[in-house]
Amino acid sequence: MALRAELIGQDPGRAQLRLHGLAAEAGSLRLQIRRNQGPDTYLGGEGRWQSSPDFWFPVSASSRTPTADGLDIAVGPEIVDPIAAALAGNAFQVTIETPAGVASATIIIPQQPILLASGAAGAPQRRAAEPEPAPPPPPTPEPAPPPSRPTLTADPDRAPIERSSGSRFGLIVVILILVLALAVAGWFFRDKLLGATEEAPQPAPAAPAQSELEQIKTFLAANPNAPERLAKARETLAACQLNWASVLYRDLGQAGDAEAALAMGRFYDPVDPVCPEVGAPNRTVSSDTAAFWYRKAIDGKSVEAMRRLGAMLVAPGKDTPKYQEGIDLLKQAAQQGDADAAAKLKELGP
Repeated sequence: MALRAELIGQDPGRAQLRLHGLAAEAGSLRLQIRRNQGPDTYLGGEGRWQSSPDFWFPVSASSRTPTADGLDIAVGPEIVDPIAAALAGNAFQVTIETPAGVASATIIIPQQPILLASGAAGAPQRRAAEPEPAPPPPPTPEPAPPPSRPTLTADPDRAPIERSSGSRFGLIVVILILVLALAVAGWFFRDKLLGATEEAPQPAPAAPAQSELEQIKTFLAANPNAPERLAKARETLAACQLNWASVLYRDLGQAGDAEAALAMGRFYDPVDPVCPEVGAPNRTVSSDTAAFWYRKAIDGKSVEAMRRLGAMLVAPGKDTPKYQEGIDLLKQAAQQGDADAAAKLKELGP
């Protein structure tokens, strides 16, 4: 049975490397991780990519779990973090060395659960050092006692002045008139004031916006089927939401969907990339990555992938090693009715 490998996300920075077709043997076990883009293609120590294939990760017995058809290996941030950081622009391969020999397989990374690096939102963070406690404030001085009030005494030289009863009656009349005027004004404006208060709608509280990662997780939590995921991928690609589209298309393309693999190739095509004003997420264009996905689409009988890969291979010129392969792919596409491939061949000449 051929070796198959899956990297299944768990908590941020943690995953299960599931190996199908591998006998769960006792003894020493070690593995090596490689990506398809260079020049630093091998994963080394401390999560750094390097050019030489001299670094291997030992697999302890405690991290292995036998399965019905192979072995599960628990891996941590030293493997998960660098793969998650380079996920959008690379395909990955694992090589496993057992007492029986060495075997390699392309790593399939399922769409759900999402593979998250240890620094992703919600991961535990290192606590900052607690600040020194502030010194207690100085005691508040007691307030000075208020000055004693002078004792009021009657002036023996002056008799109290009495006000006439007529002036008191006039003051009472003025107060009554003011009270009546205020009551009438309040009655007159009451309906307008109350109506304005009732008609003014209360603003609804704004719902907090979800991040793009949260939107993807919410969509995938409903466990959509392949046609639903493909429809959502087309929608997000048309809107140039390439983080969304790449998550959905990558999983479908790895499962053999030719349309999804073609879309993934266009994310990285240096000749004709999709949404060139946006660019693919977390990467620059890459002919190696584009070719990897175009070949998967060609395996699914995609004529457009033949034409696009052929155009990409002939673009550097006739003196390049893959120019003739590009011509052959354009010819195959033209023979199957692709008018753009025929026009490209005519443009290139004999």
